[in-house]
Amino acid sequence: MDDLEETFGGYGDPNPAPYEELVSVMAGSLYSELEKLVGAHGPGTVSGLLPQLVSVLESLQGACEQVRERDQALERLRDDRLRLLEQYERERAGRKRAEERFMELEDTMEQEHKAHLVAVSRLEGHSRALEGKARSYADQVASLEEQKSSLLKELSTLGQSHTKVPWPSSSLSW
Repeated sequence: MDDLEETFGGYGDPNPAPYEELVSVMAGSLYSELEKLVGAHGPGTVSGLLPQLVSVLESLQGACEQVRERDQALERLRDDRLRLLEQYERERAGRKRAEERFMELEDTMEQEHKAHLVAVSRLEGHSRALEGKARSYADQVASLEEQKSSLLKELSTLGQSHTKVPWPSSSLSW
């Protein structure tokens, strides 16, 4: 009987089917022992014991069913745990890739921003230089316009004085 307790009460047995078979074997073994008692001492010797043995065997059968159900539930939980761990690892790896990509993009953006600032600064300097040249050209144009105006006045004055001077007409013939 000690051997049966060790087998029945063993831990970590993933397959509960032997438990149910063990209950059947125990029931058969008890039945043959009860037949020997009835044969040796008569049916009265086991009449009170038989209902109790049947009850114990039925309870044992129910316990085996509960163990089987719990083992199935445990297996489902293990599968769920494994699936969740795999999902967690995938998500963690995905998050790590996303963070790395974000950092790369952030670095790229920062470099582009610096490059744009340099370009803007360079263009602003170029724009200031062009504005200075434009002012200089505008000043030169204004000065040339004044010179032109002055020369036109002088030409007009010379033209008027030229028309006032008498020219001999004979000297002009050729």
